[in-house]
Amino acid sequence: MADSLETGLILMAAGMGTVYVLLAMLVSIVGLVSRLSRWLEPALAAPTPMATPTAAAADAELIGVIGAAVKAHRDARRPGPPRSS
Repeated sequence: MADSLETGLILMAAGMGTVYVLLAMLVSIVGLVSRLSRWLEPALAAPTPMATPTAAAADAELIGVIGAAVKAHRDARRPGPPRSS
């Protein structure tokens, strides 16, 4: 009985030690990645400005085409014969 208790305690200690070592490695890796990201941040923090859409981009023809596509999609999903406007 004492032998199996000793074996159980050894296995428990080995398992807990393994978990501790793996968690310590995980914390170290996360810390290193955090430092690396702070070191690289100035290079990544300067994105190029994106062009903002203007009122000229939303012209009447584009709105008409989008409206026709939406109508065609809705008509295709409705049961029964196609409807006209």
